[in-house]
Amino acid sequence: MSKKLSITAVSYLNTVPFVFGLKSINYKKHFNLSLDIPAECARKVLNDEVDIGLVPIYAVLNKPKYKLFSDYCIGALNDVRTVTLLSNGPLSSIKKVYLDNHSKTSANLIKVLAKFYWKMDIEWVTADIEKVKIPLPESEGMLAIGDKVFGLEQKFEHQIDLAKEWHQFTGLPMVFAVWVTSKKLSTVFTEKFCKALAFGVENIPLAAESLNGLKISHDEATHYLTKNISYVLDKPKRDAIVLFEHYVNLMNPKE
Repeated sequence: MSKKLSITAVSYLNTVPFVFGLKSINYKKHFNLSLDIPAECARKVLNDEVDIGLVPIYAVLNKPKYKLFSDYCIGALNDVRTVTLLSNGPLSSIKKVYLDNHSKTSANLIKVLAKFYWKMDIEWVTADIEKVKIPLPESEGMLAIGDKVFGLEQKFEHQIDLAKEWHQFTGLPMVFAVWVTSKKLSTVFTEKFCKALAFGVENIPLAAESLNGLKISHDEATHYLTKNISYVLDKPKRDAIVLFEHYVNLMNPKE
């Protein structure tokens, strides 16, 4: 009997359609699936602890070993809602930003925006966002990502959506996470896996109905998954990945 494949995926609400789709093929017969914070997904993939991963895009920039696996991703055409700079003062007043330690993609996105779009010099502090004391002074901001944004956004006077800012800067959507692998997988498995992802994306209302313990209502979750998140990895999103990599390399020439 062949060894089961191992897969890691992001443990946020925006991954629910993918998980719902994988459940439709009774995935436990075919592979082991773990749901992790983005940084842990990246670590597992880069350490070859898993065969396939839904990982933050920053983790695989400039790493040709890892190939895109499927035509699906976690992206946004404009507002994403859950990658947000929160503050009590306007953007122009911010001198220091606490960066959510769950993902380097969002941290590098805000650094790219600050350097090339906002033209601002900001002090960056990586932190466990849930332990940062609030309210923050007007000179400080907090980059929050994922489901925790739902509970934090109303506690701040200003919310700046980073996907929207990226779109205004570049005219392109933003890609936050992609499915990747460094392994050679069978065509049969690949087709079955991708069809399962497609099934989940095409049945988001059903996927949302299956959820319990949400910080938001099922209707709000459905709206978020259908209006804020964009799952198809089309040409504009692939172009966005290339451009994001370009700006990251300009910002970090040694990386």
